[in-house]
Amino acid sequence: MREQTYQMIHIPEIDAVRALGLSPMYAKDTIDVTTHEPDGRARVVTIKIERIQEGATKALLFEFGGYWHLWSMASATRLSDSRENEFTTILTDTIRRLCPHTIYVANIGRLVRSTSQQAKIQDALIDRVDRIVTKQVEFKFDGANRPFGLMMFMMMAISASMERDWIVQRTAAGRVAQWRRDAWPFGAEAVPYGYRFGKGRRVVIDPEQRELIRNMLNILAMELPPAERVRRLGEAGLMSKKVIKRFGQRVSVDGLSRPEVLVGRLYALTPVWTRGEFLHRTTNPFHDAQEVAGVPVMRASADDPGELQLLYRLDLPDGGWADEEVLRMVEEQAVLNHASVAAGRSARRPLSVHVRTASGAPHLHEDLFGNSHLHGKDVATKRRRAGAYAKRLVAALGGRSWGDDAYRYEMRVHGDHYNVLRWPTGTLPQGSTHIGSAVPLSLRSQSRAEER
Repeated sequence: MREQTYQMIHIPEIDAVRALGLSPMYAKDTIDVTTHEPDGRARVVTIKIERIQEGATKALLFEFGGYWHLWSMASATRLSDSRENEFTTILTDTIRRLCPHTIYVANIGRLVRSTSQQAKIQDALIDRVDRIVTKQVEFKFDGANRPFGLMMFMMMAISASMERDWIVQRTAAGRVAQWRRDAWPFGAEAVPYGYRFGKGRRVVIDPEQRELIRNMLNILAMELPPAERVRRLGEAGLMSKKVIKRFGQRVSVDGLSRPEVLVGRLYALTPVWTRGEFLHRTTNPFHDAQEVAGVPVMRASADDPGELQLLYRLDLPDGGWADEEVLRMVEEQAVLNHASVAAGRSARRPLSVHVRTASGAPHLHEDLFGNSHLHGKDVATKRRRAGAYAKRLVAALGGRSWGDDAYRYEMRVHGDHYNVLRWPTGTLPQGSTHIGSAVPLSLRSQSRAEER
């Protein structure tokens, strides 16, 4: 998508960024850009990279030569527990902050893929953006073209949303067909420890890992703090399932930065090692359906789109992965661990009759979160902490003033917002009792949480 976007624009400043490839994604805080002067001399410019995070969604923002670049490997459709799309939040906040007169994007589907998000993006565009340029069409939002441009943008957004919905519906139907073939629904990195891919994407026991899993379960059965538990797992030889970017290889789990996340995800897979069961919960894309290919749709409320619950059976080695007492203690520790993170998270849907009947331990599937429920903190906690952190930063700047040759500036904090005021040097803000006044110009006004 990055390459398709930059291919549309033949501007030296854009070509210089295009030549960087994907290196800005892996840079720390700054990166060097090389440009060439008209006389042919090379000039190296260091630019600052700003990293933005909203929930579990990350993006990076940087500017070079008057052009701002917003990169994100995020979904424009996935909704959080608060029914918000985190990429849309990042995009609209950036538009309101920068007010770019032109937005370049490979296609309209990179901006919006859901009718529920289209209105939010359109509201951010009005009076802030003059046009959106894609490879196929250009939308103009200024002057006499504004009504037609907004109408075309709305129609194209609806078309992109419909196309996306059809893709998701076909994928969901394919998930059910995959489950009936007993084919694993994820990639090799998501295969549980102790198993590997066999024929037809079926998951089979890996005999070479039996001793490792026995040691892992013995550690999971103990009452230990997450850091100590992960340290012992590392000593037992447990490695990360995927290559860690900053190391370029798989590493021992005791080198991971967040031990509580690893522990929570291991406990989420407890039924795999204790009962030979894995419950795959996938969002239902057919909002008016009660069942999909024979699989009932389970909902928590009337307005809940619901989920499909697909119970996979996995083989267990002779005698089990560990002693029965150890397996029982692992299940107890798993339930306790997930109970501690349950507060503030979205309610789990009830188990279907099919799962209750087929499972040997339905209580485990009810008490444990799936890995998709374990990302980040709950929404209320994240917003409260972000707001408190931003307040500490901004409040200290209230009443501060500064200036340059042309203007004086002052930050004023009031309520949950702040304003930066500007007036010409040599005059005073409106309302002063001194001779001379000027109407303050508000440069930016936004909440502390947004500024953070």
